[in-house]
Amino acid sequence: MSTAGQTTWIRLALETVIFAGIIFLPGLGHWLVIGFSLLLALCLSWSWFQRTKKVQGTLALDWTVALASSQKHDQAVWHFYSLFAQVPNQGVVVKRRSYLDRWLSHFSFQKNPARRLFWIKLLRGGDELVLVLRLVVVALVLLLVLPNQASYWQAGGIVLLVYLVNFQLLPVFEQSRSVLWTQLALGSGLQQTKTFLTVLAEITAMVVGLAFVVMLVFAGPLAALVVLGSGTLMGLVLHLLWLPKTLQKKL
Repeated sequence: MSTAGQTTWIRLALETVIFAGIIFLPGLGHWLVIGFSLLLALCLSWSWFQRTKKVQGTLALDWTVALASSQKHDQAVWHFYSLFAQVPNQGVVVKRRSYLDRWLSHFSFQKNPARRLFWIKLLRGGDELVLVLRLVVVALVLLLVLPNQASYWQAGGIVLLVYLVNFQLLPVFEQSRSVLWTQLALGSGLQQTKTFLTVLAEITAMVVGLAFVVMLVFAGPLAALVVLGSGTLMGLVLHLLWLPKTLQKKL
């Protein structure tokens, strides 16, 4: 109700009380009527003030706080999604990870600069490494809890893992080529494609080898051989058929 409406109701209430006092209480004097009217006016004013304050507190919106809260919620949602997949249009975080310097020293910049660049981009240029590690850990846990009697479960699990690892690492190729000096200094697009396929093959071999060792220790030789064979076969299919065509489209 508006302020004008509230004032009208208070005025009508006062007139009603005064009129009733004059008619039904003629012997008590006009002071009783005035006092009662003031008390009623005070109560109505206090009620109106409390109602107005409550409405203002409900409808008022601090846009600064609201926008900050909305952005924080969106970032939390996208961060959760990024645990399992690449999320586009997100800020790139560069992490030094100096403990990997010894590993990177094995890749010579003079002999194969593109290969070293792809490894540096993978290990330091974002969350791709962490994403792959999460996928591997989750997949290995699932492989271990699957029943050993049904070998096709292990085969399907390692096939899916190899595909997801390679699929999630594809943005590294696009991000590296998006830098102009990369295209100028690291040879033709075809040569970069071959080098990136080599990097993906190395990562795939490490993932399959790790899965083989884990299954051999915890699940037995049969499950380990199934994982090794299925993972190797899937890796060959990807690197000989699917990945070259996919990377060629990104040039």
